[in-house]
Amino acid sequence: MFDMQCFHVLRESNEMAIVNVICELVRPNGYIIVVAGNLNNSLTYLLTHLLTHSGAINDEGSDDDDDDETAVGPPLLAKHMVIDPFLSRMNEDGNNPCVELVNLTKSRFNSTAAYSANGTLPPRCWIALFRRL
Repeated sequence: MFDMQCFHVLRESNEMAIVNVICELVRPNGYIIVVAGNLNNSLTYLLTHLLTHSGAINDEGSDDDDDDETAVGPPLLAKHMVIDPFLSRMNEDGNNPCVELVNLTKSRFNSTAAYSANGTLPPRCWIALFRRL
């Protein structure tokens, strides 16, 4: 199962429901890849996002040349927000986890016209690989 930017949006509605659906669609020993925005090391994004949405600053017309982070992009999640919901999902027996974490990698989303137009790098992302038990 390949999840590209669905989990990190749908989790806001009902996190465990989306984890349940993903786990139920994958057979035992199958793999789940989740690609989600990476909040870690995104202090510039976080501060800009918080201040903009609180009304403290207006980011329109900003001449900030920070090419490392951008307020344009996907919702961002901390590491535990990506892996904990999957690792806490139990099998039908209620005693064993449904999945194991095989690998977690930090990366960046592919470049798009929006990122290029802002002169910024694409946002960071997590690539989590789970195996269904």
